[in-house]
Amino acid sequence: MIDDEEFEQVLPVTVRRESLPKPQGEEIFKMPTWNCFCCHDTGWVQYHLAKRKIRGYDPNIHANPVCQNCNLGSRWLHLKGNTDKQLTKIDCQKLDRIERRNWEETTRLQFEGFQKNKQLIDETLAQLAMRKSLRKRARTIAEESHAQYKHDLERSNKYESVQGVQDAEA
Repeated sequence: MIDDEEFEQVLPVTVRRESLPKPQGEEIFKMPTWNCFCCHDTGWVQYHLAKRKIRGYDPNIHANPVCQNCNLGSRWLHLKGNTDKQLTKIDCQKLDRIERRNWEETTRLQFEGFQKNKQLIDETLAQLAMRKSLRKRARTIAEESHAQYKHDLERSNKYESVQGVQDAEA
């Protein structure tokens, strides 16, 4: 029987990007930074774009169309019989423009959706705060600045000393 030996534990290698901690201020959704949107920098024209130019294109049956826009397609030319070089550089440039516009629209829609959700959350929180608050009205600007001043003092542990000075003056 093999004895259980002690091992120095190591940290796991993170595979899923979404599980990594996000730096402060990182965008939730952003447009990709590919140089070529026709092939997403792979050299193969993306399936949904290839279908626009090649009638009845099925990637399970037909050869993969090579991107002529960015020269990354040249990596795949050694795969004889599995590459389709029918698309011209002009075709790939048009597909690139179409895909860029699609991503710009997607990014814009996502941003608008995030803004609507943020606004809804802010309104809901404000309503909830008003229902739970003992105040019957919102603070005035002067009241808010005085409360902020007191909070700042409390955070810096100086509130008691300032309060004692104010009590002594009164």
